[in-house]
Amino acid sequence: MKIFLFSVCLSLISLFSYSSDLNLKDIVVVQLSNFSTEQFDKLNNKEIIERDLTDNKVELQLKNLDELNKLNLDYEILEYGIQLNNESPNLKSATAEQSESGSNGTDYSITDWNSTNSNISISGAYSGAIATRITYDWNIDHDYVADVKIKCGTSSWNDGEYRLSKTGDNWADGYNETSDASRTSYPTNQKVNQTWTLVATDYGTLDEGRIDSWSITIYYNTINHSPTIGRKSPSSPVTVKTNTNVKFTATCYDSD
Repeated sequence: MKIFLFSVCLSLISLFSYSSDLNLKDIVVVQLSNFSTEQFDKLNNKEIIERDLTDNKVELQLKNLDELNKLNLDYEILEYGIQLNNESPNLKSATAEQSESGSNGTDYSITDWNSTNSNISISGAYSGAIATRITYDWNIDHDYVADVKIKCGTSSWNDGEYRLSKTGDNWADGYNETSDASRTSYPTNQKVNQTWTLVATDYGTLDEGRIDSWSITIYYNTINHSPTIGRKSPSSPVTVKTNTNVKFTATCYDSD
């Protein structure tokens, strides 16, 4: 589980000096006077009162102040402020690609008409991370590399067999040829943190070889959803007077 902590400090010098991304509202607190029950009922019916305070004070959005004038209500503005809503900000989905790598330099013999496995265990990604693509490279020595097909995968998926091509001679190591190359594949619903296996299968006779070494890099996205930020306290909107410094602190938890 990854935790991200960030803070934003705003100086509310003017009523409009903030970012709309924070879901803030311009608020006024007014003192009503000389009003009838009918007038107040009409005001309530318009559903513009944010809070009905004591002693005939009400809180409403600045943009709705004109509704009081339409109802011929007498009022005095007591405070201007900003309301911090307890709604989650509308954050766009974000992704950041990361990768985990591993290698295996142990020699594994490739014999006629048999398959040979070499494993690499990956564990560095966050729990539940899904692979978007893999790139692996190999160094395989063989008397005739065209006899060999390889594939890479997990216990539930592989990228299909691929026939090797000669990339050089390897007489110094006791084999006629070598294949030193790479391949990129796109797994389906595979977690990054697991064992990845290179399988080399010999489809010929009288020629043998070995997996000399191989390595793999697995790519994945750190965030693939729209994050949700909420808060527990305060549970109701807060009104902040202008010319006030306000510090916002949020802790975001990765659900995985």
